[in-house]
Amino acid sequence: MECTYSQGKDYQPNQNPIFLDTESGIAELINHIVASPPCNCLLFVDIAGERLSRDGTISLLQILLFPSNTIYMIDVHKLGFTAFSVNGYAGWTLKQVLEAPQIVKVFFDVRNDSAALHACYNIKLDGVRDLQLMELAACSSKKYVHGLRHCIEQSCRITGEQKNGWVKNHVQGLNLFVPAWGGMFDIFNARPLNHEILSFCAQQVYYLPLLWQEYNFVLSSEWQDCASYSARQRVIASQDANFKGIGKHMAFGPYGWW
Repeated sequence: MECTYSQGKDYQPNQNPIFLDTESGIAELINHIVASPPCNCLLFVDIAGERLSRDGTISLLQILLFPSNTIYMIDVHKLGFTAFSVNGYAGWTLKQVLEAPQIVKVFFDVRNDSAALHACYNIKLDGVRDLQLMELAACSSKKYVHGLRHCIEQSCRITGEQKNGWVKNHVQGLNLFVPAWGGMFDIFNARPLNHEILSFCAQQVYYLPLLWQEYNFVLSSEWQDCASYSARQRVIASQDANFKGIGKHMAFGPYGWW
């Protein structure tokens, strides 16, 4: 799907995310998603939680919805299963949206997000694209994957001031929730939500559309197919009971790419 944005300072999603912690709010979001033709709807998705993976919990789910460029933040900590079972347009639920192959969901490194969704809420993601794999496909070396910060700094066509602001916000967020940096995962579950954590979570999806545009522009159709196939394989592997979301193996690209 083509997704064209103005670059740099002209790219302006709503910087104040819409916080959803009611059934009616979830239903309204589903209406926005499902009522749009599939070819006109892209979801850029990220998840925050405690030790996010098969053995962790989900606190927040962030969605940047194209083409409105609005960021929605779903309070999964409060709503639990209800967040994924509320009926919206034509009886659709958020679980069905996430599992629908015709609705494209764009993640950056889908593995632990997928593992948590499957283990906690029995959600089997489909229609997934993974920007981390797309970035790897665009690189000359195919052995090691890069993190989001690297991709923002190296591939995102924004101003130096915007990059510096993103990095500053990113580091401030890590300091608040990463135990090794003096933070606590519980901060994702505090209500009202800490303003810096709210900003950190929102900006995890803020520039994903620009990365999507960049990698789609440079990738051949063959490498796009490889990235899409490998994203599906990541989802499948993440649903296995033996999946480990932490370790040196997470730094390697798909076997056979190098």
